[in-house]
Amino acid sequence: MIVKHGILAAALGLVATFGVVAGCTAGDPGASQTATATGIVDDGAENGNAIWFSLSNPDLRFEAPGGSVKNADGMFAAVKNSADHSIQLTVHYDLDSGFMDPASGKVTFDIREVTIDGKTIVGVASSSDVRRTPASRAEADLATALGEVVNGDRADALSRLSAALGDANLPTRWRIQALKARADAYESIAFEDLSIGPDRDRQLALSLADNRAWASLAPDDADAASAVAYSLEMLGGYEDALGAYRGIAARWPDQDFPATIRIAAAYRIMGQFDRALATLDDLIKRKGPQSGMRYFYHRGRILQALGRSDEAAKSFSEGLKDQPDYRDAFMYRACALAAEGHLADALSDQQTVIDSIINESAMERPNPATSFDIDYARQIVTKLRAAIAVSPMSPVSGLCDGYWDDGDKLRTRSPLLLPAAPSS
Repeated sequence: MIVKHGILAAALGLVATFGVVAGCTAGDPGASQTATATGIVDDGAENGNAIWFSLSNPDLRFEAPGGSVKNADGMFAAVKNSADHSIQLTVHYDLDSGFMDPASGKVTFDIREVTIDGKTIVGVASSSDVRRTPASRAEADLATALGEVVNGDRADALSRLSAALGDANLPTRWRIQALKARADAYESIAFEDLSIGPDRDRQLALSLADNRAWASLAPDDADAASAVAYSLEMLGGYEDALGAYRGIAARWPDQDFPATIRIAAAYRIMGQFDRALATLDDLIKRKGPQSGMRYFYHRGRILQALGRSDEAAKSFSEGLKDQPDYRDAFMYRACALAAEGHLADALSDQQTVIDSIINESAMERPNPATSFDIDYARQIVTKLRAAIAVSPMSPVSGLCDGYWDDGDKLRTRSPLLLPAAPSS
């Protein structure tokens, strides 16, 4: 919920994951490190000119203490705009200001500035007046590491996280945070830095081990169970993952929707397209008509796999009404439109994809995944322009084949899928 002076306004639902763009800004000598994260606002409040909000990652919180922001109303309006309209917001935060806040149970960072729709609102000028003293070295390491994970500093973050986890006195609530963050870091390394193969699987297995350790510490946490299921899916343990997702939906009724979406996605990846679509149809029978990007995006992907490109394009368009800047929807809608012979519209969508990647990559460290995305998107544009030059209304199929290798393709079961002992 987005809260302003005691008045509540519901924030719209998110897609699947925390969209992160990372970077560091080197300021004057001795200045604090400024890190960057991009996502949709999930929660937040303004009270007495003090502002805080979180993005799709619920464990991180960004704040500007009362009186530290000249245009507090403008900043809160940007925060609320992101939540109400599912628009990406970029926050630049002071990496050195992070502290484990016992009141909120989150790591909290000072806001340097917020940017949305090309407009920037300046936040805290200096964190020196609001710096908090950490309870322990482990908590200090953990706070910094959580910010580093979001910022893409995975090597430094892994070192700090392992150090924090090695402290036997680290409180359980913070140990869970460390395990979640380390699992995320391992998964990011797997998909952003490594190609398909044993090295990637080793990182995914480490992520699974940490997610299992998190679940063992928090057996009543649906998010922990979901993280384990997703790790199993990424390692090719599809039947294990399907069983886990079904168990989650049965145990936690409020998780029926996200668990069902993952079940449908798993069936699609396994090539069982009719069963995938039936899974979403059954959701409608149980819950009534669905809305939002997550539902329409995954329905579109399944319809596209079934060769029903016109319906797929319409489904992606419905999702974009909810989240108008979701890049993947533009990419797959471009492919669906091209398959129907709407090449000019497909080209426009694909150019939107390229512009989005370029804008985000300007703030993040170079990595193989981003380079691949840009190169592949440009190849699609080249193919579309060539096709338009020959016959602007002729269908072009297969443009999205082989786009990404981030767990969205059928794979063999990893030999590393063995029962994992809880991580420290």
